[in-house]
Amino acid sequence: MTRPRGGAPLFLCFDTSGPRLAASVFEDAVLLQVEFIEMKRGQAEAIVPLLDALLEKASVAYADLTAIGVGVGPGNFTGIRISVALARGLALSLRVPALAITSFDLMRDPSGPAAEPALLLSVPAPREQAYVQFQRYGIAAEPPELIDPRDPPSHLERINMQVRGAYADEIASRWCAPF
Repeated sequence: MTRPRGGAPLFLCFDTSGPRLAASVFEDAVLLQVEFIEMKRGQAEAIVPLLDALLEKASVAYADLTAIGVGVGPGNFTGIRISVALARGLALSLRVPALAITSFDLMRDPSGPAAEPALLLSVPAPREQAYVQFQRYGIAAEPPELIDPRDPPSHLERINMQVRGAYADEIASRWCAPF
C-alpha cells in the first residue's frame, strides 16, 4: 500500500556498474530508503526483486514515481547495460524520465560547482587502476580516462587542482596537489 503524496517528486535510483547492487528512493531531496549489496555476479537476476522490496519498504508504488535515476559508471559494461535497459523499460512504461548519473556526478561538492574551479575526480577500476575525470566548476571538461594512480599522466595536471576519490592521495602526490 502506498502512502498519500503531497506532490513532491519521487525518484527511484539504482546502479549495477560495479560489483554491487545499489538502490534508493528519494522524495524530493529526502532519502526514504536505501539498499546496498556487494555482489560480483547475478545483478541481472537480483535487481528487480531488490527494487520491489525497496519500494515496498518505502511505501511507494512504481506508479508513484516521477523519475528514474540510473548509474552509468564508469564501470563494468555488462552491469551498466543491465541498469540502463531496466531504467529505460521502467521509464517508458511509467512515462517518466530516466536520468543518467555518473559516479563522478555523485562526487561533486555539495556547496556548489563554483567552489571547485579545477577538480580531478577518481573512482576505482579493476586491477588497482582508476577512472578519472577532470571537471571545471562542476562540469566535465574532458571524458573519463583509465589511469594507473601510482603513475598518473602529466597531461592531467592543472593549476590549483584538487583531487577527490579513490587513490586521491597517490594521484595528488605527483603534483603536490590537495586531496
